[in-house]
Amino acid sequence: MRLLSLTFGTTTTASAIVIATFMAGLGLGGLYWGRVVDRIKKKTLFLSLIEFGIGLSGLLILFILPHLSGFYKLLYNKFHTQSMPLFIISISAFIIIFLPTMLMGGILPVLVKLYVHTNNRIGPGIGILYTTISVGGIIGAGLTGTILIRNLGQFQTQILAIAINLAMGLITLLFLGSESTVKNEKEIEIEIHRRDSLLLLAVATITGFIGLALEIFWLRALSIFLANTAYTFAVVLVVYLLGISIGGYLYTRCLSQTKRGHIWLVITLSVIGGYVIATAFLLNGFPDLLFPLSGLLKIALLRITLPGLVLALVIMFLPALFMGISFPLICRLNNRSLQTLGQGIGDIYFLNTMGSIIGSVSAGFLLIPILGVVRGIIIIGIIYILTAATVYGIHNRKRWTLFIVASGMALTVLLSLGLNKKNTYILPPSIFRTPAREDRILYYSETSSGTVIVTEDRYTGIRACYINNSAVCGVTYDALKVVKMLGELPFLFNPEAETALVIGFGIGITSSTIAWHPVKRLDCVEICPGVKPAAKYFARFNRNIVHNPKVNFIAGDGRNYLLLTDKKYDIISCDPTHPALGCGSLYTLEFFRLCKAHLNQNGVIAQYLPLHKLSNEEFKTAVKTFATVFPHTTIWLAHSHGILLGTPKKVSIDFQKLKNVLFELADDILNDPYLFASSIMLDEDAVKELTQAHPINTDNRPYLEYFTPQSIIPENWTTNLKSLISLRSNPQNVIKNIEDSEKFFRYLRGQEYFLKGLIAQNRRDIKGVIHFFKKALEVNPENNEIEIFLHHILSQYYPKK
Repeated sequence: MRLLSLTFGTTTTASAIVIATFMAGLGLGGLYWGRVVDRIKKKTLFLSLIEFGIGLSGLLILFILPHLSGFYKLLYNKFHTQSMPLFIISISAFIIIFLPTMLMGGILPVLVKLYVHTNNRIGPGIGILYTTISVGGIIGAGLTGTILIRNLGQFQTQILAIAINLAMGLITLLFLGSESTVKNEKEIEIEIHRRDSLLLLAVATITGFIGLALEIFWLRALSIFLANTAYTFAVVLVVYLLGISIGGYLYTRCLSQTKRGHIWLVITLSVIGGYVIATAFLLNGFPDLLFPLSGLLKIALLRITLPGLVLALVIMFLPALFMGISFPLICRLNNRSLQTLGQGIGDIYFLNTMGSIIGSVSAGFLLIPILGVVRGIIIIGIIYILTAATVYGIHNRKRWTLFIVASGMALTVLLSLGLNKKNTYILPPSIFRTPAREDRILYYSETSSGTVIVTEDRYTGIRACYINNSAVCGVTYDALKVVKMLGELPFLFNPEAETALVIGFGIGITSSTIAWHPVKRLDCVEICPGVKPAAKYFARFNRNIVHNPKVNFIAGDGRNYLLLTDKKYDIISCDPTHPALGCGSLYTLEFFRLCKAHLNQNGVIAQYLPLHKLSNEEFKTAVKTFATVFPHTTIWLAHSHGILLGTPKKVSIDFQKLKNVLFELADDILNDPYLFASSIMLDEDAVKELTQAHPINTDNRPYLEYFTPQSIIPENWTTNLKSLISLRSNPQNVIKNIEDSEKFFRYLRGQEYFLKGLIAQNRRDIKGVIHFFKKALEVNPENNEIEIFLHHILSQYYPKK
């Protein structure tokens, strides 16, 4: 999934296609190999060959993947139409992952056929193997998502997985011994009635549909409550698989021999449905469960893992446990003969998987945009209960049961659809939960690519935009300054730029800054197109950019766009979110090389550089990765954020040109050429000194995405800023012919105190903040920025003064 996203992009559509192809392979594998294993005699050899096949096909993928991007681009450019990219992704994904996943789909039916030798062991055998496979999934997902990729690398982790498959093939071949023979004993149970068999096959399909749809809803809700990190996803997946495996174990110990399987199936489906409906109404209150744990969350490792663990346990563990009971229970009810055991398991597996594919696609592209997450979860819970009632009514021939339950559920549906719109909002924990703020919701839209929220503080009028739990941008001074500088900095070096690309449209501030200059074409790529309608709530700050005729808004993944386009630009401005929060692929060596390939001869690139949530080692790795591709790199400071500027030659900016560019912009923040000139922190020589002997962030070794507990220590921002201050270059190495050198010196001296004030603020030393800000203003009274922040601090902490 991670590797294919580098070619296909990380859009919801591309991800859905890859997942659907993966699951289709599993389902078809179960269907086909389940029938084959019933006919062949040498089942141990057959299992060994499947393991070898998985390993060898995985090895084949390693040779295909380096050529995938070129193949994909060739097809895309030759057959490009509006629907063709989806078809190309589907075909490419099918070619790459269908063979190994189809072989994987045969593992369960083949193992069951090998493991179960008597009729009375069918139930326990299915349960034991299903549980064991789920436990293996926990280990695989947990290790890969937390340890292996960071410490080994993606390529090496694949090699390890391939080696394990090949080793398992060899072990199976050498140590399982002679083939077991099925005893020709009298059938203990009567042959399953055709009506019941069709019912179970239908239930397998429906539970696959609603189970995966529910998982998509859960993931969306959790993505709003939790930080979007690789570790969060791994923890949530482990909790889900843990519930499945414990459910499988409980089935094995308690229900595998029961004669009342249909009744227990009714109970499990009803419990899932009832719990799911209850959680839907309580969803927004669950983050409050983390507040009693605030002491533990000060421990960095727990801060990474504990929130996801707690919320996933509360929301999804119990339903997952009963799902773990229901699947082997359905398999057992549909298999009462050793002779067709493989086929029976394969049929259930196939239909359950096909239902899962339809459920995940429907939830992501239809149910969330139409119903929303809360109503969608309620509907899924209702379908669970209706399915339970159907099983009970048909199996016991009590149709009145289904009628009564269906009537009750219909009433529940009407009530859920009639919920007050605001009662269905799922909001990030920071909204309404900060004592100094009282937010109101101006805009809320649940789109297939993310939940977009615009808030406004009732006290200050400050607005912010969120995608799920990530703050895209707000209109605080420091937030506006960095996104405006991302658009303005490239023009200092290349004021005649005619074409520009913005990766990460956000609320349109960077794009509006660029569009104010006489560029002829401005392409804006945004992975969550739902933010475009939200941009109108920031029209005062983005100059109503959505109606600017220069702007070509492109919905999609920025890296995927660069991979497929042949366009070149004079300016590329990239403003992804933090690399630890889902945009890790936009901070790698390969991405920066892709950007460089799309710059014209005098092209300039500006890249957002966070100083927070990065250890000093990781911070320097981020800088070195960029500077490796762009040797003429300078680092600029926009209040509390950094910006990397890559130019085709050594940066040299005439002060008069700087004044002209800022005058042309006519901006209320970027209006002081002396302040702007003092923003330069490191020239290219200082950048080299900063980053020597540090590793490079690559697709294979994504250090920044798989961060360490050290990364989230609040002191990191101070440490990283100090590392820049300690190597600070003389700005006049970059800014030439400054008009008033004495005035500029006052700005530099004032900034020294101002930065000390920001460091004190990061340490919550309010007296220190005021002291240093006042000192900065004494030294540099012309600097309006210092006055703004001093006034803000005084009004916040000493309102009467």
